[in-house]
Amino acid sequence: MEPGEDHLAAARRELVEELSLTVTNCAGTLHSVADPHSPFIVDFVAVDAEGKPQLHEHQELLWANTDALTALALAPSDKRFVQERKAVLKEIAARYMESESNE
Repeated sequence: MEPGEDHLAAARRELVEELSLTVTNCAGTLHSVADPHSPFIVDFVAVDAEGKPQLHEHQELLWANTDALTALALAPSDKRFVQERKAVLKEIAARYMESESNE
């Protein structure tokens, strides 16, 4: 996060910069982890976002279930998040799928 930012402001800035998504809500921290050999603590936060993702800083976008995520070459903090929070990720995915089917 930039100095003076809260999670909502940081999520809004990052998701606009990286994916052209508009964050409408930030529900709080799901998980915090320190990356090995890094001075940073990575906070994973649940957000609601609108828009169609457009890649600005990445080469590929993939929607995957939690089982498929564990097979990907993820950053150490991302891998720990997936391994430790599978149940939460499944709940978030179910809510997303439900909201998509209601539209």
